[in-house]
Amino acid sequence: MNKILKLLIDDYQTQDTSAEYKFLLQQVCIAEKCFIDSLNNKQRKMYLQLEALSNGLGVIEQNDLAEFLFENLKN
Repeated sequence: MNKILKLLIDDYQTQDTSAEYKFLLQQVCIAEKCFIDSLNNKQRKMYLQLEALSNGLGVIEQNDLAEFLFENLKN
């Protein structure tokens, strides 16, 4: 991977988040806790597995977007 693109991805992942993002993240965490508390043990286990897969997909999407933007801005 191009060194500039790697730097872009690495630097973005360490940036501070906005107050709006932090507020919304807090609201999502509260809602998710309420939802998880309503599940039985088997459902909770499956939900957490799904959440882990979804988070991995999100990281790949961010990296793909960074690569797409970099390539199109470069050309």
